[in-house]
Amino acid sequence: MNIVKIITTVTIFLFLVGCENDAKVVEEKQVEITKPTAKMVEVTAEKVDAKAGVKQTEVMQIDAEIRRIEEKLKTKPTVKGWMLVGDAHMYLKRYKEAAGAYNDAYMLSGQAAAPRKKLKNAMYYVGLEKANRSQQ
Repeated sequence: MNIVKIITTVTIFLFLVGCENDAKVVEEKQVEITKPTAKMVEVTAEKVDAKAGVKQTEVMQIDAEIRRIEEKLKTKPTVKGWMLVGDAHMYLKRYKEAAGAYNDAYMLSGQAAAPRKKLKNAMYYVGLEKANRSQQ
């Protein structure tokens, strides 16, 4: 199931890049993937320890794609884009960030049902994380 989400994310990413026909964006993407920053590696290491099933390189690539898509969404926000970012954060178990992305999608959509459902789900997991932390 997780591999399907990854393939879907990569497919949508390739579609967005193909539709834009902007060489500068493609160059930025290549730089982000091949030259990870120290902060990115630090965050990635924490997530890999927390989720043993996800490889470090996979997490780094997903992080790079999330940042690239978020930069695009700052200038051209779309419901589909924010939903994609939210799905990627959910896959990485970053529920708070996912809730923020789904909230943006929900507001842009005019309060449609699909973003609302995903927002509720992410908020549920945020609550579970807080409850688990308070019990420890």
